[in-house]
Amino acid sequence: MVRAAGLPPYERGGLVDIGDDDFRECDVMWRARRVMVELDFLPIHETGRVPYRDRRRPAAGWTVIRITGDDLTHHRDEVIADLRAALQLHA
Repeated sequence: MVRAAGLPPYERGGLVDIGDDDFRECDVMWRARRVMVELDFLPIHETGRVPYRDRRRPAAGWTVIRITGDDLTHHRDEVIADLRAALQLHA
């Protein structure tokens, strides 16, 4: 989806220092633009514990976009628009 939309390449599974000597592993991120995406439909999220923990841990200075499976299925254009805006790209 990202490539088809013409968005820049991203990094998967990278660690980000979110302050107070705490690190967060991102599902997807654009490090230089300080934008991270949390994919709330991966198998690890099925227990409900991971998204709750992720929501409790702010990422200082980062824009965090949360995406569900429903978002990708039914709101793909909105997701792409949100990513473009966060990355400060123009259509």
